[in-house]
Amino acid sequence: AEALVGQATHVLPMCSAQGVANIVWALGTLSLQPPGALEKAMHARFAVTAADMTAQGIATFAWGHAALGIVPSHHAFQLLVARCVSLSTQMRAHEIAMTLWSVVSVANASTPKNAQRSQDPDNSDTLQWATQHQGTVQMVESLSSAGSSSSGTSSASIFDAQSVSMVLWAIASFSRLPPPSPPPSTAPPRAELSSHSRGAGMSQAQDTQEQDAQHQATSSHPSRAHMHVPAQRCSSKYARGAGWLRKSQSAGTATLLYRLLPRLQTCAPQFSPQDLATTYWCLATLGVVDDLASAALGRATRLALNKLNAQDISTIL
Repeated sequence: AEALVGQATHVLPMCSAQGVANIVWALGTLSLQPPGALEKAMHARFAVTAADMTAQGIATFAWGHAALGIVPSHHAFQLLVARCVSLSTQMRAHEIAMTLWSVVSVANASTPKNAQRSQDPDNSDTLQWATQHQGTVQMVESLSSAGSSSSGTSSASIFDAQSVSMVLWAIASFSRLPPPSPPPSTAPPRAELSSHSRGAGMSQAQDTQEQDAQHQATSSHPSRAHMHVPAQRCSSKYARGAGWLRKSQSAGTATLLYRLLPRLQTCAPQFSPQDLATTYWCLATLGVVDDLASAALGRATRLALNKLNAQDISTIL
């Protein structure tokens, strides 16, 4: 392992865009945490080769960082956002799923512990998180829009079972990311908040905490106030889950989720035990109530019952 890391550090300055992606993939596959020098070299070389990255290269680069729990440097992250957005329509279904899962995983790993509670918009962690959160939203929206296409190699209708599970996890986890504090120019002092604004939004932290508490109590009766998919686009079998998304969700993820539900019904028999548990958690987190999807998951769960471990059963219940 040490020899591999040393060799990677030596060859990185000469690597092509695909070479950079391959090195990050190898480190992620082997779970080899790169030392600081190698990590800096990876990001420096990515900055040089980003314009030559293919859709597969971007998906691989993002996945490697998610697998290792590494957050790209600020400059590398900005380049990743720009390249991901520009290539999203060229990505195949599994590349969209992998990249979506990866960027949300990195966002989860990089969320400062105080991001949800910080009241200081000048806090460095809060400012850094706000910048990265904006880039994450751009990538998620772009990838979701590409995956929502009704035809082509990126269409949600051709996602395989693993891709469906990964995308559902990304959408559900994205909905739980704490929003960054507003910038100083738009953040009113807490003392100046009116009683009306306190009732409607309160502070960012209180609002997020209340949403989580209310969601647990009302997941079977989602509110229509947070709906992003127009009601007329929902057939009768989706109508009960019309409020499946929260305020933190985007229109792109709403449409992608809508298009994924029929695919979920087809892929459910192919789900692994972990995929089944993950899918149950995602639908509960998003407040999705769909009879056909629930029936398909129920049949798949009965067939896989002897393969479920204690954690899977706990998650499903």
